[in-house]
Amino acid sequence: MISDIISNSASGESKIVYKQDDGTNDDVEKADRNKTPTSETSKTDLKSPLQIPSDHSSKPKPQVQAEVPQETSNENVATDLDDADLSESPGNHENDNETNTEPGMLCQSYNLYEGKSEYSQCINWVDQIPFDMRVAEAEDKKDGAAVISEGIKRKTKIHSIVVQSPFIKKALQEVLRGYPGLDLDEEKLNFRSPFEPFVHRWKQWQSAIQKEGTNFEVKEHLSLLNEILRNELKEALESIRHFEIHGKITFEHLWCIYRPGSLLSDHGEEDRRCLYRLLTVKHVKPFLGDEFYRVTVNSIDWDGKRFGNVSASVQLPDFKGSRGIADFEVFPLDYCSDRQSITHKVVRRSMKLLSLCGTHYRAYAAVAKDVENKPLNVRWVRGRIVIDAAGFAYINPQNVHQHSPLSIERDPADSDNESNEPEGDGYIISQSEPRLDENQLLICTCWIRGFSIEAKKWVQLLVFHVQDIAWNGNVFDKLVLPLGQKRLLLSLARTQREAGDTFDDVIRGKGQGTIVLLNGSPGVGKTLTAEAVAEEMKAPLYSISAGELGTQPDVVEQRLKAVFETVRNWRAVLLLDEADIFLEQRNAHDLQRNSLVSIFLQRLEYFSGTLFLTTNRVETFDAAFSSRIHLSLTYPDLDVASRRKVWSNFFSNLERAGHNISETQLDTLASINMNGREIKNAMKLGSFLARDEDGPLSMEHLRTVLIAMQKWKLEERSKRSILRSIFF
Repeated sequence: MISDIISNSASGESKIVYKQDDGTNDDVEKADRNKTPTSETSKTDLKSPLQIPSDHSSKPKPQVQAEVPQETSNENVATDLDDADLSESPGNHENDNETNTEPGMLCQSYNLYEGKSEYSQCINWVDQIPFDMRVAEAEDKKDGAAVISEGIKRKTKIHSIVVQSPFIKKALQEVLRGYPGLDLDEEKLNFRSPFEPFVHRWKQWQSAIQKEGTNFEVKEHLSLLNEILRNELKEALESIRHFEIHGKITFEHLWCIYRPGSLLSDHGEEDRRCLYRLLTVKHVKPFLGDEFYRVTVNSIDWDGKRFGNVSASVQLPDFKGSRGIADFEVFPLDYCSDRQSITHKVVRRSMKLLSLCGTHYRAYAAVAKDVENKPLNVRWVRGRIVIDAAGFAYINPQNVHQHSPLSIERDPADSDNESNEPEGDGYIISQSEPRLDENQLLICTCWIRGFSIEAKKWVQLLVFHVQDIAWNGNVFDKLVLPLGQKRLLLSLARTQREAGDTFDDVIRGKGQGTIVLLNGSPGVGKTLTAEAVAEEMKAPLYSISAGELGTQPDVVEQRLKAVFETVRNWRAVLLLDEADIFLEQRNAHDLQRNSLVSIFLQRLEYFSGTLFLTTNRVETFDAAFSSRIHLSLTYPDLDVASRRKVWSNFFSNLERAGHNISETQLDTLASINMNGREIKNAMKLGSFLARDEDGPLSMEHLRTVLIAMQKWKLEERSKRSILRSIFF
C-alpha cells in the first residue's frame, strides 16, 4: 500500500492516501497513473463521504518485471489501520462540516486509499479502506509487535505528499530553495516517494522546526508533516548515519548520500582530479540488464570564447552488500577526509586555467589527448605548445562540448584583449581573462586545448603541466653565419617583436609581412636560423613543408589560407621548408605548377608576419618573387672551421655525464666532411651509446657511429650508381 497526505481545499484538513504496494515501479507506469488525486476521486466532493460500489474490491495490480518499488515501514499508517473497524469501512469525514476553515489551516490528516479502478492506467483514490487491504493489515495486526520488531515490512507505504498549509509551504520554500526539479511557488506542493528533497535536506528541515520556538500554531503544522516523514524516512536516515560512522552503504540507499547541488569528485591524480556539481540521481531499472543509478553532473569548460556548463552522466552499477566511496567512479566530496586540500588544489588549478584564456605560447611535458588518433586517445607531448582553444574549436568542432554560457564578469582593466608584451617567462599572444566565482572555480575542467609545435597536432592538454618557457638566450651565438648577416637577422627579429604590423602598403592589408629566403644545401643552418629568430622574438615557430600543403591547386590554396591565418593569430614565425615547387619559373607546358606558383604569389601579397622560405635551387626561381623577398641569405657548405664550431656547440649542450673529447679529437672530427644535420645525428647516437654504458661521451662512441653512418652513405651511393647505369 502507498499512503498520501494532502489537504482538503474546502475544509483545510490534511489527508493520508493509501496505495496498495503491489511491486509496481512508478517510473515505468503511464503518466496518468501517477496523478494525485485524479480519475474517479476528482469527480466526488471531498467534503462528503465517497460512494463506493457495493461490489468493489481492491485487487493487486500486475507486477512489472524488474521494476519493483522500495517498501518502507509507516507506523502512522499502522496506527490508523489498527484503530479501524474491519467489518465496516470507516472513512475520514469527521471534519466535513468545518467548511468555514481557510484552506490548509486545519491541522489534521485525511486518509485516501487506492481502490479498484475500471481503467488500468488510472488510480481510483477512495476514502475507505478496501476490503483486501483490511484483511492484509488484519494479518499484520494479529502478529502484533513481534512482527514489527523483526523488521517485517508493512503492506503500505506513502505514495506522495501534497502540502497546502501556508505555514509548511513557507518553511519549505526556505528549506528546499535551489533543490532541482521543485517549483516551490505552486499553490500545492506535491512530493513523491521516496521524498529525496527531505532526505537530502533533513538537517535544514529539523532546524526550521526548531526555529519556530514558541510559535505553537506554525510548529504544530510543521510537526504534523515531520512525524509522518520521520516514520517514512526512517530507513533512509539510518543508512546515512551508518555511512557517516562506518563509511559503507548499500545499493538500495546509495541515492541518499548523493545530494543534488553537492560536489562530487573522481579518483584522478592531482594533475587531473576533477570536481563536479551533482544535478540529479535516478534509479534506473531496465527491462534487460542490471539496475543502476544514473548520476548527472555539471562542470565548466572553456571553448575559446566563453566558459559554459557541460553536463555528463555516470552510471553506478548494482552491487551486493555494502561498499565505500572508493568503489564508486564519482563520490560525494563531503565524505572525503582531505576535501580541503583537494578543493584548494582544484581552485588553484582553475585560476591557472583563467590565466590561459586567449592564445599563449608555453612549454609542456606530459600526456595529452590526441583528437586525431582516437583509438589511442592519449599521447606524450613534450616541447613548445600554443594554447588556443578557439583555434582548436575551429579545426575540430566535433571535439568541443556544446554548453550553455555562464554569466561571468570581465576585468574592466582588460579592455584591450590583444597584447604582445612578455609576462614573466612566458609570452602572451592574446589574452581575454574572464572572472569566475569560487563555486564555479571548483568545477572547472582540468584540460585546455592547444597545438603541439613539435608533433604538429591539435591536442587537449592538462592545465597542471602547462609551464612557462625557458628561453634560450644565446641561440644566435650558435649560428654559423657571417657577423653582418647575424646582425641583420637580429635587428629583424627585434623590430618584428616590438613594432608588429606597423608598415602597410598603399592598398590596405598588403605588404605587411617580412619574407626571408634561405638558400643552401641541407644541414648548413637554414632551419636553425628560423629557430633563432623565433626564439629572439619569443614567438612560436610554425614549420611546414611544401609536401604537407599538397599539389592540387584548390587544396593548396585552402591549406595556405588556413596556415597563414593561424600564423597571424599566433603572431608566429612561419618556416616553409623545401618551397621550390612554389618558387620555380612558370612555363607554357606545366599549367598545374603554374597555378601553384600563382596562388602562392597571391597569398604572399597579403601575408602578415615573418616568413622563412628554404630552398637549394634559387637559380630556378620565377622572376616575380624577386620583388616580394625582403632578405635573401646564401649558406655555403660547411668548411673545417664551421664544422668545428658546430661540433663544439653540440658538446657544450651535453647534459648528465658530459664528454671527454679533447681539442685534438675535436680537430679530427671537424676534418670529416659532414653537414650540420649529420653532425647532430652523430652526436645523438653517440650520446645514446654513452648513456647505455653510464659514462661520458667519448671518441670511441663517435667513431662507432661515424663508421656506421659512412657505411650507409657508401651503400646509398652504390645504389644510386647502379640505378643510373640501368636507367641512363
